[in-house]
Amino acid sequence: MSAVTVAGATVTAADLSEAVAVLPVGAGPDVVHVVPDLPLSAVYRPTLGELREAGLPKAGRNAWYFDAASGQFKRLTAAVRAELAGGRQ
Repeated sequence: MSAVTVAGATVTAADLSEAVAVLPVGAGPDVVHVVPDLPLSAVYRPTLGELREAGLPKAGRNAWYFDAASGQFKRLTAAVRAELAGGRQ
């Protein structure tokens, strides 16, 4: 898991695709979710339990998934989210 905080910044699918293009195949994230803030531990690391509990983000303008066929990030839709979740909510 990786986390970055950049106040006031915007992220696009093209930004994400460009950022992971230099990584080895399979090393980048499958899903990216931009949130207003992250729960942090006393040493300023993201608290994984809360993030894992949240699960896959809902489809929307702040969530993307990596489409392996195209090698690009795309907006997370309800249909893709359902497929990734394997029928789980």
